[in-house]
Amino acid sequence: MRFISKFLLSFFVFATFSIVSQAQQIRGDYLESRSADVYVAQCFANSEVGLTGDQALLAWHVRDGSWEGQKLDGLTVMAAVKANGTLGDPYEDPYPAKSVIMVDEQATPAQREALVAFAQHMSGKLLRNVVRVIPTTIDM
Repeated sequence: MRFISKFLLSFFVFATFSIVSQAQQIRGDYLESRSADVYVAQCFANSEVGLTGDQALLAWHVRDGSWEGQKLDGLTVMAAVKANGTLGDPYEDPYPAKSVIMVDEQATPAQREALVAFAQHMSGKLLRNVVRVIPTTIDM
């Protein structure tokens, strides 16, 4: 059994997204990192269900597009999430999860609201309970 990574956030997903919804179109990059150990060879992911996997970082970098009438070209929004259980566990409900959303400090107040709305739309129930929204420098 060879261990790849033992960091708190060791499960990564990186994707390119394109959303078309009622005259809203956005293209960009998506990054997701969750708290779980990842091993090579046999699958050990299920051995930690109920123990870990309750934290996630989500990030969307908008290359071009608009949301709620706001141009979001070049802006980024991130969320740090703490759930009540292992995310993705089909037998346990991890909701409500608490989250902190970080929005690009270069965004106008209207763009910040649009970035938060976009992140909430993309994440479903995961970002329903936002504890705080923080404007900050984001380099993704």
